[in-house]
Amino acid sequence: MKHSKTSSSNSSKRRVNLNNINSFKNWILSDGSIKFISYSIIVICVTQFILYTCLYRYLVLDRYERSYQLIQSLFVRGIGVIYLCAFYSLKIQVLGLYGKDGILPIKNYLKFIRNENHSFFEQPTLFKYLPFQFKDVYLTSSCNIGLILSLLVILNISTTPCLVALYLIYLSFKTVGGEFFQLQFDNLLLDTGFICILLPPYKIAPFLSLNTTEYYNDCVWWLVQFFNIRLFVASGFCKLTSGDDSWWNGTAMKYHWFTQPMPLSTSFYFQKLPLIVKLASCCFQFIVEILCPILIFCCIYTEINVLLLISLQICILASGNYGIFNLNSILICMAFLKDDNVPHMIRFVYEPFSTVNNFTNLQSSWFSMVFGIFQMGIGEMFIIISVLASIAPFAYSFRSFNHLRIPSLCTKLSSALENFGLFNYYGLFANMTKSRKEILFQGSNDKTEWFDYEFKYKIGSIDRIPTFVVGHLPRLDWRLWFCQFRPFSFYCENWFHLFIYKLLKGEKHVVSLLHSDPFQGKPPKYIRCMIAEYQFNLSPQQAIQEQQLNTNVDRYDYNDDNSSNNLKMKFEYGRWWKRQVPLQPYSPIASISENKKMIYHTD
Repeated sequence: MKHSKTSSSNSSKRRVNLNNINSFKNWILSDGSIKFISYSIIVICVTQFILYTCLYRYLVLDRYERSYQLIQSLFVRGIGVIYLCAFYSLKIQVLGLYGKDGILPIKNYLKFIRNENHSFFEQPTLFKYLPFQFKDVYLTSSCNIGLILSLLVILNISTTPCLVALYLIYLSFKTVGGEFFQLQFDNLLLDTGFICILLPPYKIAPFLSLNTTEYYNDCVWWLVQFFNIRLFVASGFCKLTSGDDSWWNGTAMKYHWFTQPMPLSTSFYFQKLPLIVKLASCCFQFIVEILCPILIFCCIYTEINVLLLISLQICILASGNYGIFNLNSILICMAFLKDDNVPHMIRFVYEPFSTVNNFTNLQSSWFSMVFGIFQMGIGEMFIIISVLASIAPFAYSFRSFNHLRIPSLCTKLSSALENFGLFNYYGLFANMTKSRKEILFQGSNDKTEWFDYEFKYKIGSIDRIPTFVVGHLPRLDWRLWFCQFRPFSFYCENWFHLFIYKLLKGEKHVVSLLHSDPFQGKPPKYIRCMIAEYQFNLSPQQAIQEQQLNTNVDRYDYNDDNSSNNLKMKFEYGRWWKRQVPLQPYSPIASISENKKMIYHTD
């Protein structure tokens, strides 16, 4: 009797807590709350700028001292490191993706641009100004130039023209890159790289720098700080307003580490954390993404909040492969630090090589005063454009509220800058994936014995540990992850059909994107795609022991705790993964006909 009373009281408490959560959810997702939150954030940011640039600097001079020039210099060097990682990652896969015999040859897209006579503002790419006979060497040379320019930025040599060239080259790849460049990582790099171009001092030549006024410098540096709101707060709100209950009940991290696009070897150990830790990490993520940037703008515990933002990005970096995204995010967090926060050893080594902005004295001459006033106007124009262009992408983070009215000026400005990769929408995993399905590519010469194509980073073999990598984004592997969300179609995802066609032809640059070729350079006659659900194996150590002892343990078992349906499914167990069996067909068998065209056998 006593036990029943205790259980009933516990259940009533759970109902009360659930009702409270639902009430808070309904309140925060109401139209009035959404408008209040969004306008309040913008007001806080603008107010912080006014106080920061005007009152503290020019009216209360004895209370304010400039102390972030070293951070600015490190910030520019940091974007050079990120560009270096991005161009190296692109170089080792560019021919397989965009070469003459690649999946999506750039020359075909350039032909379309030239035939349509698009201007640079409509299709901003430098490749269309190259000779009509586009060669693969242009792609590799562009990547090599990007690597050299990145090193020059890191070494602080002619920084400004190098940053302009890096931005234009990367933008050129994004414009013609098709599906493989439609990722938020590329937009984030272009956004950050463009702000670095505006950041003074402008080092035009090794021994020539153009200095600016303090006010202009503050305006541009505020753009970097405002980026924290555009990136982190929008990422947090898009999850809350997506309609996915797993973010509200704290269970999203229960699925995240094994369903993310590119898990690492460390993802397995994150997945095995206790449920209470996963619940706490979900709450921690919302606190850091939404609350910390706002508190930083309010000048409340700035260093602690910056440390929390960086800690979140390090945790994501250690548990999944998102290319340069987390490295770039850490760099953006540095915008709120001061020179005093830099370790003394780094300051001692780096300060002699940093470039200091010797600010223009407005009272030195008539020309300096006019030039300074002109710079002040330019700086304020940058801020106005940044705020207005950010409203539409920020409003899109409230995914359930597409009916919110956005001023037409903001939408037009955002659309005009969208082609240049500026002022983008940011927000990963608004809807958490609850299951993981992988597309498996198999080849055969007789339609009887099929051999698997293994990718370098995409999950395939159940006995192969995920590869740990930082800074490199395997674009084909990443793109294939999205195929699980849509059925096979003969009329969509043209790159998918082209990839199968290139495998049937045995194109060496495309095959080089894979981990292994089961046919040793001789293309198969037939290729098919299968699909299966994957989960982390509960005990890989036990699977290793069983193989060492040579025991005849059945590798198959009926066990399904996290599957996407309520039916019991049969799983095959490996060292690191368990996979649904039998494999289900995803696409028909493909082959090359006598007229050298690919056909699907639908019978």
